[in-house]
Amino acid sequence: MNVQLCLGLVERASDRMKVRLVASSGDDGPLSLEGASIRLYGSAGEPLTPRFLVNVPGELGAHWDTTVELRHPPELPEGAVIRAHVWSPHDTTECGCRVDSGTRLEGYLLGVGSDPEPVDAFELGSVDDERLDALASRLPWATAPVREAAHKAVVIEAQVHPSADDLRADFGLDDDDAQWLEELLDGDDDEDPLSDLPDL
Repeated sequence: MNVQLCLGLVERASDRMKVRLVASSGDDGPLSLEGASIRLYGSAGEPLTPRFLVNVPGELGAHWDTTVELRHPPELPEGAVIRAHVWSPHDTTECGCRVDSGTRLEGYLLGVGSDPEPVDAFELGSVDDERLDALASRLPWATAPVREAAHKAVVIEAQVHPSADDLRADFGLDDDDAQWLEELLDGDDDEDPLSDLPDL
């Protein structure tokens, strides 16, 4: 049976943290576990907290989820890691996650364990040439000159209606019909052009 683990830091205080461990079956079958342990270690592998043991007897559903609280010294060394071991009848699976804020995407986005500086501490200014060159070496498009869009002149030609002579020549109309059609094309748009037609 393939056991997949997901370990994450849920909440952190000055002397304790909540850790969530999720185990799931990789083949979508039932999950059979015997137990799990969670512990906080320093960067050199030294244990910083007692081992938290969880007894998980029997066969479970598709996944198993637990949240535990670990108490630790107020000052944690840089590079501290949480490690979890899960035992199944066939093998042991291990996973870990760092405690340092900003090392995991979830902690970076949620600001877990971070103390943001006040807004007044930041000053906006122009980018100096050295930093601009470094930026250009990595992102050439960021410092490329802005190309202005070419503006094409748009010429709108006034619509000229054909004269009665043109209508006679083009459509073979007599004088009365050509004159009426010319007045129709040149007439006021608000007038009904068919108002002068006789009733049928």
